[in-house]
Amino acid sequence: MASHAKPHRVVPTTPFFEKCTVDDFPFDRDVVVLDGTLSTLAAFSVLASNQILSAPVRNPGDGKYIGFFDVQDMVAYVVETLRKSSEPDADVPDMFADLRELLSTISRTTPNAVDTTANFSKKNPFVPVSVGTKLVDVINVFVTRGIRRVPVMDHDGKIVKLITQNALVQFLMANKEATKPLGSTTVAASGLGVKEVLQVGTAAPALRALELLYQHNVSAIALVDRDDKDRLVAQFCSSDLRAMLSGKKLRFLGITAMDFVQHSMSLEKAKARPPVSVVTADATLVSVFEKLRYGKVHRVFVVDNKETQKPVGIVSIRDALKALLAKVSKPA
Repeated sequence: MASHAKPHRVVPTTPFFEKCTVDDFPFDRDVVVLDGTLSTLAAFSVLASNQILSAPVRNPGDGKYIGFFDVQDMVAYVVETLRKSSEPDADVPDMFADLRELLSTISRTTPNAVDTTANFSKKNPFVPVSVGTKLVDVINVFVTRGIRRVPVMDHDGKIVKLITQNALVQFLMANKEATKPLGSTTVAASGLGVKEVLQVGTAAPALRALELLYQHNVSAIALVDRDDKDRLVAQFCSSDLRAMLSGKKLRFLGITAMDFVQHSMSLEKAKARPPVSVVTADATLVSVFEKLRYGKVHRVFVVDNKETQKPVGIVSIRDALKALLAKVSKPA
């Protein structure tokens, strides 16, 4: 459901954030909006045809926004529907090996409209801000609500732009004054990079990796080489679900987590996305933002050292924004 509760506001303390509002944030495309009466399968098709991972859902009756429908919601819905057992490695029936076939079958047996599956994963609440809102308040929403996208609404209640975590990082790094207050503060000095790292071996079933994302309510897990002292080689994350939006069939049955990631990366060759972004604990937070920007990723993994590359922690965009917020604002 939509959440219109306003978070505690903050007061910007630097010139850049004192003047910067959401109106300064670039957005040059139309917002794709889903009709709440669409089936989950039809909503998936809209995401696929527009090559996007998420879209707001609107009630056609009163015109109000219900929430977001995200690829994560779709997969969470699929996992919950198919896998009622506690056995994470149980076989998936052959008929459900391809996601499109799976959704088509589910839509025939349990036809749910997208208004019931929006925010099914509980990760995409609808938390809007108004035009003219200071950008520092948007950062505060990301930090306090733990969401990945914030809709900006005009005075008529229409969404005029979407600010995503990744796009926000791109904008901040294009304006060096934004992160200047971080100075030479390191990951270790800021107390970041100490989160437990969920991991599976590269040969683990792809379905097992997908389930871990939802069982532990995380957006990424580490893929490690069990034959090389658990060396970090890649990440399995929600953005890899882009592979499900391709025109090609992608079968879950019989493929490994690494196969899945490599397939996803092959679809994004033009973007040259690194398999994983890493830093050590002595890296500066500014360098973390740079890794987030150039890798277009939602987190960097903290490794023990550059040689063994064993994962010991994670710094997410939310973590980095929280550290920045502490430097550029104060409670209202």
